[in-house]
Amino acid sequence: MKVLYADDHWITRSAAKHLIDRLEPGSELLEAADFRQALEIASGNPDLDLILLDLLMPGMKRFQGLRAMRECLPQVPVVVMSAIEDRDEILRCIEAGAMGYIPKSAQADEIESALQTVLSGGVAFPRLSEHTVRVHVSAIVKRLNLDSRTQAAISAAAQVRAMEEAEAANF
Repeated sequence: MKVLYADDHWITRSAAKHLIDRLEPGSELLEAADFRQALEIASGNPDLDLILLDLLMPGMKRFQGLRAMRECLPQVPVVVMSAIEDRDEILRCIEAGAMGYIPKSAQADEIESALQTVLSGGVAFPRLSEHTVRVHVSAIVKRLNLDSRTQAAISAAAQVRAMEEAEAANF
């Protein structure tokens, strides 16, 4: 198997080597540290089996870059690996032609499973994982100008109680 992984962080690319080798021992992993280099490698390697692409790297305008990579090698599945876990971002990747989206926070077995799914012709997008739930809860806490999840739970319970009392008073 021949895989291109484009990510500007060397440590992430290094970890990908181990994952790809676990998936299929002896695989060839081509690495790119910026988008220009990724397109050059993709153009020179039409026999790629898979492209792993970070959305945030030098020389790439997120979705335009994803579309450009899909146009370069339309027969090769592209999987986005990103630290961004925003639902709208994931949907835009689907619209731009990604066959998968893997959060960088995913566990090794989740990543392997997603890659196997894509390599066998399927699509792989994240479910509302425990980490994603934590991210959303943190955003809610911040938006409510609270200091913790506990405060958010207490606030929600108080609001539910107030609504129940208001309903009871109306009967």
